[in-house]
Amino acid sequence: MPTGKILRFWEKHKSSHVFVGSLAISRLAEDLKKCPPTVPDWRIPEVLPESDEAFVSHIFYICAVDFAFTHFEPPYEKYQLESGHSGSEALVAAFYRKFGERPISADMILKITDSPVKTEAFFQGLNLPPLMEERRLNLQESASVVKNCFGNNPANLLEHSKYSADRLISLLLTYFYRSFGSDCYSLSPEIMNAANFYENPLFANKRAQLFPLIYQGRALHSQNRLPLLRDEKNIGPVADYQIPKFFRNIGVLRYTQELDDKIANRKILPFGGEEEMEIRFATIYAIIQLQQLTGLTMPALDFFFWSEGQKVKSRYHHLCPTTAY
Repeated sequence: MPTGKILRFWEKHKSSHVFVGSLAISRLAEDLKKCPPTVPDWRIPEVLPESDEAFVSHIFYICAVDFAFTHFEPPYEKYQLESGHSGSEALVAAFYRKFGERPISADMILKITDSPVKTEAFFQGLNLPPLMEERRLNLQESASVVKNCFGNNPANLLEHSKYSADRLISLLLTYFYRSFGSDCYSLSPEIMNAANFYENPLFANKRAQLFPLIYQGRALHSQNRLPLLRDEKNIGPVADYQIPKFFRNIGVLRYTQELDDKIANRKILPFGGEEEMEIRFATIYAIIQLQQLTGLTMPALDFFFWSEGQKVKSRYHHLCPTTAY
């Protein structure tokens, strides 16, 4: 599992800002075993294609730019379309608005990204998402590599991986460094020495995990029209900024008062800083513990955790200007 190094690091790391509640993890695991979450089928009318062929191409390019939907300056607006879709759902709906039920070819993506103006027009809603140039470059890279190496069709990645989640994640990390593989932490010598840890850097791989996770959900409900990934247990945690809200709310994670105040006051946490790193790694650690205690895989757990995080209105998520999540 690509996040195995993070698990080993966290077990050696002496945390200063974020702490994991073992009893809360056990309680949540028992609740999940009593009432396991269902795997979503990823069929959302007018947001994701009904066509399975089109679906695979849509989610590939969507996952390449699935990051950062809240602006980092006042009034901290969330990306929103005129249709009312906001956040990540607005991102998905923007692709459907443009391409509908058509499979997305690499040339289609290259056409909408050959200038910043065209990319802004593609995403434009009531506002634009942050980090627009990063989105444009991610889409350009992903389309160029698909065109030059995978026969102009993202579905060929599944064929090349022989429908192995582990091999698919490796392909994404190897061929699409910017768009799928740039979720990387380089630890400072002080942190490494304090943890007696020598594996550096560490990769969280949110977007590389997200593509097989969403694909598997649709495949499970496709009546065999889409082949299943044969090792879904190798899809690791998809650690974004909504899941820690849920974990904080039920005691799985605890923050120091100083970190709580920073998040409440909308202070920026730099990517790779000790506070941000501890939030993300503690979240990954807690998810892995819950997987082990329940036997559930990420296609079932991820959407549940993310949805529960969205429901928490009494807390802000932390702000971190990064393409990693």
